[in-house]
Amino acid sequence: MACHAQGDALEIDILAIASSHQGRGLGAAFVAHAETLARAKGLAALTLHTNARMEAAQRLYLRAGFALVERRQDAGFDRVFFRKALSPLS
Repeated sequence: MACHAQGDALEIDILAIASSHQGRGLGAAFVAHAETLARAKGLAALTLHTNARMEAAQRLYLRAGFALVERRQDAGFDRVFFRKALSPLS
Protein backbone atom coordinates (compact mmCIF):
# COMPACT_ATOMS: atom_id res chain seq x y z
CA MET A 1 0.00 0.00 0.00
CA ALA A 2 1.24 3.47 -0.87
CA CYS A 3 -0.45 6.66 0.31
CA HIS A 4 0.10 10.38 0.85
CA ALA A 5 -1.71 13.39 2.29
CA GLN A 6 -3.72 15.29 -0.32
CA GLY A 7 -5.78 18.22 0.97
CA ASP A 8 -7.93 17.05 3.89
CA ALA A 9 -7.53 13.35 3.00
CA LEU A 10 -5.03 10.53 2.90
CA GLU A 11 -4.97 9.35 -0.69
CA ILE A 12 -4.33 5.67 -1.18
CA ASP A 13 -2.28 5.47 -4.38
CA ILE A 14 -1.83 1.73 -4.56
CA LEU A 15 -3.80 -0.97 -2.78
CA ALA A 16 -3.06 -4.34 -4.33
CA ILE A 17 -3.16 -7.83 -2.93
CA ALA A 18 -1.51 -10.72 -4.78
CA SER A 19 -4.16 -13.11 -6.07
CA SER A 20 -2.68 -15.91 -3.95
CA HIS A 21 -3.40 -13.85 -0.81
CA GLN A 22 -6.81 -12.43 -1.69
CA GLY A 23 -9.82 -13.29 0.45
CA ARG A 24 -7.84 -13.21 3.71
CA GLY A 25 -8.88 -9.74 4.86
CA LEU A 26 -5.60 -8.08 3.93
CA GLY A 27 -7.30 -5.32 1.92
CA ALA A 28 -9.53 -4.48 4.88
CA ALA A 29 -6.49 -4.50 7.17
CA PHE A 30 -4.65 -2.09 4.86
CA VAL A 31 -7.66 0.25 4.76
CA ALA A 32 -7.88 0.14 8.58
CA HIS A 33 -4.17 0.98 8.77
CA ALA A 34 -4.67 3.89 6.35
CA GLU A 35 -7.50 5.15 8.58
CA THR A 36 -5.14 5.09 11.57
CA LEU A 37 -2.49 6.99 9.61
CA ALA A 38 -5.02 9.57 8.41
CA ARG A 39 -6.37 10.19 11.89
CA ALA A 40 -2.84 10.54 13.29
CA LYS A 41 -2.24 13.27 10.70
CA GLY A 42 -5.55 14.97 11.59
CA LEU A 43 -7.06 14.22 8.18
CA ALA A 44 -10.80 13.93 7.63
CA ALA A 45 -11.02 11.20 5.00
CA LEU A 46 -9.45 8.54 2.83
CA THR A 47 -9.58 8.78 -0.96
CA LEU A 48 -8.65 6.40 -3.74
CA HIS A 49 -9.42 5.60 -7.35
CA THR A 50 -9.48 2.51 -9.52
CA ASN A 51 -9.97 1.59 -13.13
CA ALA A 52 -13.68 1.46 -13.97
CA ARG A 53 -13.23 -2.13 -15.18
CA MET A 54 -12.12 -3.28 -11.70
CA GLU A 55 -15.66 -4.11 -10.54
CA ALA A 56 -14.58 -6.43 -7.71
CA ALA A 57 -12.35 -3.71 -6.26
CA GLN A 58 -15.22 -1.23 -6.47
CA ARG A 59 -17.50 -3.59 -4.52
CA LEU A 60 -14.77 -4.03 -1.89
CA TYR A 61 -14.40 -0.26 -1.46
CA LEU A 62 -18.15 0.21 -1.10
CA ARG A 63 -18.29 -2.56 1.54
CA ALA A 64 -15.39 -0.84 3.35
CA GLY A 65 -17.47 2.33 3.71
CA PHE A 66 -16.21 4.35 0.76
CA ALA A 67 -18.68 6.41 -1.27
CA LEU A 68 -18.40 6.70 -5.04
CA VAL A 69 -17.59 10.34 -5.75
CA GLU A 70 -17.22 10.41 -9.53
CA ARG A 71 -16.31 8.53 -12.67
CA ARG A 72 -14.22 10.30 -15.31
CA GLN A 73 -11.39 10.04 -17.77
CA ASP A 74 -8.06 10.65 -16.05
CA ALA A 75 -4.65 10.32 -17.70
CA GLY A 76 -6.28 8.34 -20.51
CA PHE A 77 -8.07 5.87 -18.21
CA ASP A 78 -11.72 5.48 -17.27
CA ARG A 79 -11.45 5.84 -13.48
CA VAL A 80 -13.81 5.68 -10.54
CA PHE A 81 -13.03 7.88 -7.51
CA PHE A 82 -14.00 7.06 -3.93
CA ARG A 83 -13.95 8.89 -0.57
CA LYS A 84 -14.44 7.63 2.97
CA ALA A 85 -15.14 10.20 5.67
CA LEU A 86 -13.48 9.41 8.98
CA SER A 87 -15.09 10.01 12.33
CA PRO A 88 -12.83 11.84 14.77
CA LEU A 89 -11.23 9.88 17.57
CA SER A 90 -13.09 10.23 20.84
